[in-house]
Amino acid sequence: MKNQVLSIEQMKSLIQLGIDTSKASMCWIKNTDGDETENKYMLSVHNEWCYEMSCLSPIPTFTLQDILSILPRKIHDKITNRNAHLNIEYAENKVGISYLVGAYVMVGDFRTINDNIINAAYSMLIWAIDHNYLKAIPPVD
Repeated sequence: MKNQVLSIEQMKSLIQLGIDTSKASMCWIKNTDGDETENKYMLSVHNEWCYEMSCLSPIPTFTLQDILSILPRKIHDKITNRNAHLNIEYAENKVGISYLVGAYVMVGDFRTINDNIINAAYSMLIWAIDHNYLKAIPPVD
């Protein structure tokens, strides 16, 4: 299950960038069983229960579906002055994600390639934020 969600470190990075995590499907919570796994994080469905006890120290986390719903399906490429669509492709046990204008022109000459689709999607999410294709919410102090 851990391979199907973003890590705690990845989520903390997104939170620092101002990403709204209210639509996260899952949540990392601290184990409070009192055994050797106490204070280690485990996954739970993200719901109000996660926040009922502060000792659980909940950290919302995104699934692949969550990330794909956040990423814009289309962006406007300023260089070609055309719309580009989100493209996911598989080759040789790897996955690549990019925004394409037409069939071949990559926006910003950027494509993320990874062994794991969720890590590739995370990299594309960071790229979209860094290039102002996705608006982040300013952090509250």
